[in-house]
Amino acid sequence: MSPAGETAVTLPIATESEREQKPAVEEAAENGSFVVKQPSWFDKLRVLVSRFLGREEINESALDEIAAKFERVEATASTATAKAQELQTERERLEDELATLREQLESEQYERAVADISRREAEAKVRSLEHWRSLRLDKYEYVEEHPAPWESDPASVSDIVERLTDSENYGEILRYVQLSDPDKALDDAVLLDGKDSMGVYASAFWEYVLVIHDYMKARVEQGFSGNLHNYLNAPDVIGRKIPAQRHKANESETVQTNSKMRRERTFTVPREVSPDGKIFMSAHFAPTHRDQNAPRMYYYVDATTTKKAYIGYIGVHLTNTKTS
Repeated sequence: MSPAGETAVTLPIATESEREQKPAVEEAAENGSFVVKQPSWFDKLRVLVSRFLGREEINESALDEIAAKFERVEATASTATAKAQELQTERERLEDELATLREQLESEQYERAVADISRREAEAKVRSLEHWRSLRLDKYEYVEEHPAPWESDPASVSDIVERLTDSENYGEILRYVQLSDPDKALDDAVLLDGKDSMGVYASAFWEYVLVIHDYMKARVEQGFSGNLHNYLNAPDVIGRKIPAQRHKANESETVQTNSKMRRERTFTVPREVSPDGKIFMSAHFAPTHRDQNAPRMYYYVDATTTKKAYIGYIGVHLTNTKTS
């Protein structure tokens, strides 16, 4: 029984499932009615459900579905992490393999360089002997000639550029060989030296310079009329030579007719050689070292006017049909 003057209010008892679905808090108002107050996290939960499920209703099913989504994301992330670890392990293995291959390549290049030095020394003695025989037919005792300054290997490709601008010490070479553009040649040489710590390129290219010198000398002083490739294959012509496969007398037709590739191989020459001061050079030398740089030396022979050979380029391989 209620006290006199008061009205009894009977409130329905919510079931357990209703209480779970309605996380609101019921509070009594001053006028005796009830208002529903949502917890502070309820709006955030509603946003989360809407974002992941695309609906506003919040119930146990929605929460289970969100939990399942999180589990799938976690599984995907775990798989991705494992895959990333596998890739990292494979990368480290490949880096170790690459380092080993580089060491082997450097070792092979060093051995090849030593072999080239021995070959050049032997060839120098043969040339000296041939020269002695041609001038001293009445002598029976061979006296080896004192090596000239240019017989020594340069320390770098940059050193080659310096030699080809030093008329005091290398005047004999400069009689027949000249750099087209020393400043540009030095820039290219510095780039190439950065890729060759052992100076293997420099030794090969200097030998090619000397081959060009001896070829031009044979043309001017001995009356040889063939091109440099003919010279390399002429056993009766005395002079420094290299295996003919290191020399390319011309470029492919594709390179010659491609405007971009042709432009890359057009270099400066004196105007008495070409009126516009530039000329396309297709003949070139290629060292035997097979690496990603594939360096080349391009030259042009002016056998009529200046009677000199002009080196237009010493550097990494220019664009060709195999370049991507």
